[in-house]
Order: sequence, then C-alpha cells, then structure tokens
Amino acid sequence: MNYFYFEKIISGIIESAFEIGYSMTLLPTNYESEIEKSYFEQLKTKRFEALILASKSNSLAEIEKHTKYSPSICCANTQD
Repeated sequence: MNYFYFEKIISGIIESAFEIGYSMTLLPTNYESEIEKSYFEQLKTKRFEALILASKSNSLAEIEKHTKYSPSICCANTQD
C-alpha cells in the first residue's frame, strides 16, 4: 500500500479545509465495503456535508448513487 500517496492527499485536504474554515473528520474503512456504505448512509442523513474517498471498496456505481445527497469525491483509481 502506498501510504505516501494517502498522506499527501490528506495533508492537502486538511490544509485547504482549515484555510476556508471547514472542519474535517477522518473515517477509515480498511477497505471494508459495509463500513464505507455506513458512511454513505450517514451522508444521506446529513451527518456530513460531503465525502472525500481516498480509497474505495464499493463500485463507482454504488458511490454515484449517493451523490444526489451531497458531493462525493473519489481520489482512488476508479478504473472508469
């Protein structure tokens, strides 16, 4: 696993979020699709304003189903 890749992404996101006054929470999934789906459900209920996925375990189609509730960004290689 390329931890340097994730470190660079997360550092940039944190820096940018703080510059514009946003709060940020890291929600690790350990590549478990059910955990990721639970975060999508929390997004649906407006527990978060948006999701940025540094890695993904669900299909792009599954992720896209939840973009109607709020923006979601996928930083992982989606193969699509």
